Amino acid sequence: MLHNTADARSPCATPINSLDEVFGWQPSDDYFVGVAPLEPTQRLENRPKTLACHDMNGGYLEDRFVQGSEKYDAYRFYHWHLLDTFVYFSHHMITIPPPCWINAAHKHGVPVLGTFITEWEDGQEKCAYLLGDISVLEQFVDQMVNIAVHHSMDGWLINIENEIRADQIGNLVLFLRLLTQRMHLAIPGSQVIWYDSVTVQGDLTWQNELNELNSIFFDECDAIFLNYTWTAENLVNSARNSGERLQDVFVGIDVFGRGMIGGGGYNTKEALALARKAQLSIALFAPGWVYEVNGSREFDANEESVFRFWYYLQPYLPMHVSCTLPLASSFCQGWGKKTYIHGQAISDQPWSNLSMQQPQPTLTHSDMGHNPHQKYKWLHLEDGFMGGGAMRFVGRLPSSGKALTYSLFDTAIPMETSVYVRYTVKQMHMEKGAKLFLYLILNKDENEERILLPEEQAITDVYMDLPTDITIQCMDDADVPVSLKSPVATSRALDQWQSRVYFISSDLLKGKSLDEVGLLAYTENKEALMLNALVGNVQVLSSSDASLRPVSVSDVTCDDLTSNNLSTTSHLMTDEDKTGKSLSLRLQWCQPDIDADITSYHIWCNANDTENRWLGSTYCNKFYISNLPVDEDKGILQFTIQVQYKSGVIENIKHAGRYVFTY
Repeated sequence: MLHNTADARSPCATPINSLDEVFGWQPSDDYFVGVAPLEPTQRLENRPKTLACHDMNGGYLEDRFVQGSEKYDAYRFYHWHLLDTFVYFSHHMITIPPPCWINAAHKHGVPVLGTFITEWEDGQEKCAYLLGDISVLEQFVDQMVNIAVHHSMDGWLINIENEIRADQIGNLVLFLRLLTQRMHLAIPGSQVIWYDSVTVQGDLTWQNELNELNSIFFDECDAIFLNYTWTAENLVNSARNSGERLQDVFVGIDVFGRGMIGGGGYNTKEALALARKAQLSIALFAPGWVYEVNGSREFDANEESVFRFWYYLQPYLPMHVSCTLPLASSFCQGWGKKTYIHGQAISDQPWSNLSMQQPQPTLTHSDMGHNPHQKYKWLHLEDGFMGGGAMRFVGRLPSSGKALTYSLFDTAIPMETSVYVRYTVKQMHMEKGAKLFLYLILNKDENEERILLPEEQAITDVYMDLPTDITIQCMDDADVPVSLKSPVATSRALDQWQSRVYFISSDLLKGKSLDEVGLLAYTENKEALMLNALVGNVQVLSSSDASLRPVSVSDVTCDDLTSNNLSTTSHLMTDEDKTGKSLSLRLQWCQPDIDADITSYHIWCNANDTENRWLGSTYCNKFYISNLPVDEDKGILQFTIQVQYKSGVIENIKHAGRYVFTY
């Protein structure tokens, strides 16, 4: 069940606006906490970094609804492989990122920071109080650390947008030092970033560079975020004054273009190029400009297509890539017009929830720039295998010529054991003779090998154009591990989902690096053909992940019960002001005791022995059900909690944990 604005108990993320709230803060319900661990990724060392600071209409929009929203075209972000840090910004005093942002970013190896901001006269009063007593200051620092730990955050952006009394500058420096030190102790690898605002003299005078007026703050924390109205000379000064910390200077770039070189928008690249020329890191402020100004209708086209926003920026943004198994994705961006599980549409309700986002393809500049009439891919919402849609691939295949390749994931995964590879495809109006299959590249650019995973067992020379190509045969259904078998039968019919599973021995892999996963399309026909196909999921799993036997949740309980227009019982409260018969309640459960990461739980309901109805999915071990319609005054509801793992493996619903509720 998505959020219900009429039900105040529906879980909703909120900021903190007063000092009293901070001092009185205690860990609360883990509805509001990001749970996805920060995935390791491989980054090039000694390079400038990229930070995105998300600021949109005051924040806490559709993303505040912890269980998702029915606004399927809400703002979303999926270029995680181009970011090193993500900041959730608003003008509330303490901005705690909604858990959906933490979950989505962490799945892609990107740390997430909250914001502490004080502004104008109210900010002066708050700062005077905090900085006037060291014991109060230390208590405040400890609470900021506690908030970050509880919410799985990775640090803070500190933005003091008001004047500070000259006699309290020393304590402001102490605040920054203590916060940085204690954050590092509590959360290894965390970051505290200072925004270029007040000076060492206490004046609110933006410097637009690193200099003697703000370096005292830079020296006490992990980085500085420069103001936006800089010049080329400011960049030279900042680079010179940074010493050995060149990459800790983030040049602010306002995508709205306020006072910016180049004017922002689709010309943001002009400012970005200057910052990179100075070898400085960059902080993109409000990249959601693409959505906020141009609207949701053409958002994806404006976001990444040829000659649009990220297409321009990508050459200046170093990528980081996955370096561990399992590698599994259904390409879901955390939104959809429907919801699919194993190729079946289980709900027709539109939705958005970034917590449900799957690992995204690592689009490169060349991927974005191909002639769209020749070769392209995009998210397709009218069909799907898992989540909100599938990836659609279209291209014109040369006649009996060179195959088309579609890179999906750049990786750097050391291979030590045997693996199972599974991918699911569906052909859409594809001309007969067009073929599509997965490939893996080992040791890219150095003793490169390519492993081909075609549907057919016969080997042809058309697509084996490298001397090191190796073809693996598709497994017989009887030999496929149980965890990789779909509970919904797949088909060999061209217009139905086809799942293909392969086993690759460690003899071919050990000591090598998996550096790319992609798709290859070709035809042996003498005439050019059109490719038009969907890919529903891709999984590259170690033998242990593939042999995983899902463990059910346990100790399912039910509380927070209310009913509308049902017969009153000893444990239900009746709301006489509403019409229709319904129940609202919260389910809780203990997570399975298993050495595998869980990405989501799917919640189902069976009323009086009818068919299971999907209610929603959640990332944590709680789920709030709001105004669930029921037909009778008395009956039995059976709730089922189905586990899904990072590997893409989903528990068989027949064996899932249950709670039976009688009303």
